[in-house]
Amino acid sequence: MNSTTIPLEQTPVFRNYGYVPTKYVCFIFLGLFTLSAILHVGQAIWSKKYWFLTTAVFCCALEAAGWGMRLWSNMDLMNKLGFKLQLCFTIIAPTPLLAVNFILIGQTIPLLGPQFSRLSAKYYSLVFLSCDIIALVVQAAGGAMAATADDPTLGGHVMLGGIVFQTFAITMFCLITFEFFYRHYTARPVRSGPNVPLTNGVVTNQLKVLFAGLAFNTVCLYVRAMYRLLELVDGWNGVIIQTEWYFNVFDGAMIILATYTWNLIHPMFWLPETVPSKHVPLKLSGMEMDSVARASVDSTTPLDQSVMSQKNNTQVRDPWV
Repeated sequence: MNSTTIPLEQTPVFRNYGYVPTKYVCFIFLGLFTLSAILHVGQAIWSKKYWFLTTAVFCCALEAAGWGMRLWSNMDLMNKLGFKLQLCFTIIAPTPLLAVNFILIGQTIPLLGPQFSRLSAKYYSLVFLSCDIIALVVQAAGGAMAATADDPTLGGHVMLGGIVFQTFAITMFCLITFEFFYRHYTARPVRSGPNVPLTNGVVTNQLKVLFAGLAFNTVCLYVRAMYRLLELVDGWNGVIIQTEWYFNVFDGAMIILATYTWNLIHPMFWLPETVPSKHVPLKLSGMEMDSVARASVDSTTPLDQSVMSQKNNTQVRDPWV
């Protein structure tokens, strides 16, 4: 049956989307994601940061595939598969890109001072990358269920669960990262003791640019996650999912901005291997200061204590005696 013989509102594409995807919009996003993917491949190879291939490049490839399916839907109104495939691709695509943020923070913690982070650099990446993989698997499973079932309701609920979990992970990432930067700025370490470094890394101009990009990228991904969450809560026949410009702005444009952020502010230029350090007086509570002082005294030799006594013109004694 030809689409010209039936009203537009009765075609499979219109019934699925609630509209017909605009052709030139699909071409623009398809071209932009393809270009970003090509740039990321070249940058990953040039900088030898090959993990960009499985994160940013993977994201762009999925997004390009999703927008290609939307273009297919525009060109064939009787096409039922295009809607289902674009749904799967665009739902899971941003998840690998989010992993870039997790990895970069894990790499900056040793530069600025691990004593200010609630999680070690290793566990920072491990915890949040695990959350990212879980969200990816759940969303992919939900998308597959929605695409293959006559009634996509169950698959939609599964995808919603994945989006909720991802939104929670982004929120926790933002909170813990903010705490790390706050503690670094105010010189308040999470852990105290004689082994706590009395220096912290300086936030150079390079890092300021990188962190600005990280903040902007995270906001874009968070806005997109909230849009998808509201979209699935509103339902398959809701106003949100059936309004094209919502999708173009709050999904497509947000991911374009997020992926091009790392094309323009690539870590090979803005993430230094080392940064200068400076001595800062750590702000500890009274009990923490007593603990550090006692541990310092206990760890010195008699000769060290004698030298310290002469230098400070005071007698060194155990404050707990």
